[in-house]
Amino acid sequence: MIFLGLEVGSWADWLAAVGTILAVIIALRGRTDKAKLKINAEFIYSEYYLEIPDHFEVNNFGEKVPVFSGKYTDTLGGAEYSLIVYISNIRQSSGLITSWGMIGLDGKKCYFPEGPIMIKGFGVEKISRNESIDGDTERNYTIKKILDNKNISGKFKLFFEEVNGKTHYCNVKERKISNKEN
Repeated sequence: MIFLGLEVGSWADWLAAVGTILAVIIALRGRTDKAKLKINAEFIYSEYYLEIPDHFEVNNFGEKVPVFSGKYTDTLGGAEYSLIVYISNIRQSSGLITSWGMIGLDGKKCYFPEGPIMIKGFGVEKISRNESIDGDTERNYTIKKILDNKNISGKFKLFFEEVNGKTHYCNVKERKISNKEN
């Protein structure tokens, strides 16, 4: 084929060139060079009541041991708050959370004192914060901030900031677990 006095190839050459360019564009658009994070979280209040022994039996060593039948006292034997966060990366490239925290009742961000969190490609990272309620231990900063800033219905919002400036939000509702039947 001749165009403006120059040999520019055949129609087959032109179609092959256009097809190659389109294939490169499609391949580059489908590249997954950024992490894609999914975040799930739960905040649990667990309470454990003391169980009432139904009767006592003598074991093989001659000791009296209690036998329980599932009856509980009104005395709280222990309680614990737990925040459990799972950050999943559904792409091949690693992701980096540079900071995280919660949105306070005043609408402002409250950052938790954590270092960066790396989520490898196709990986899952777990963040777990627990606090037993016994009055003797110093309060866990993360749990204290959540208790101070959750709303009346036990709901609050966590945020996670990536190194690329993207912010993820996760709504969380407090869940109560007890060994005592209601």
